[in-house]
Amino acid sequence: MGNKGILIGIAAVAIIGIASFTFSSQNSTENQQSTGTTQMEQTAPVGTEQAAPANNRGSEGSMAVDDSNSMVAGEYEDGTYPATGTYVSPAGQEEIDVEITLANGVIEDVNFTGKATNEKSIFMQGMFADNYKALVQGKDIDEVQLDKVSGSSLTPKGFMDSLNKIKTEAKV
Repeated sequence: MGNKGILIGIAAVAIIGIASFTFSSQNSTENQQSTGTTQMEQTAPVGTEQAAPANNRGSEGSMAVDDSNSMVAGEYEDGTYPATGTYVSPAGQEEIDVEITLANGVIEDVNFTGKATNEKSIFMQGMFADNYKALVQGKDIDEVQLDKVSGSSLTPKGFMDSLNKIKTEAKV
């Protein structure tokens, strides 16, 4: 009778736990529906977007469209534009140089020069340099949004800083 009583007790606790979880989940769903927000939306800092889902691109990196920071789609003057971008790494502020050639708003050519002095930053800028071009060249300048390339998530911030400077300069 002792083992049977223990089993009944465990079953009762399990049933109560499942019922509590189900009730809690229903309450959460009802609250989200009534407020029109999800938990991710509630916790996202103002002015940021949620990360795009991973896309199994391996070392190629990822590209996401970010309409919140894009300039109004428009025309850009054809030409070659250089810019220096910055970002903050664990070793401090880093710089990169980017040069973009535009034709009809499309990036026809792009060159990247890393300027890091810290060993880890040099390595990450190298990883970026080896794999970013396919994500940028031939793309409409307003559609390029790099967030992570070959494991580098900070160097793309410097690249986007440069790109935004170029967009401002080239805008007709």
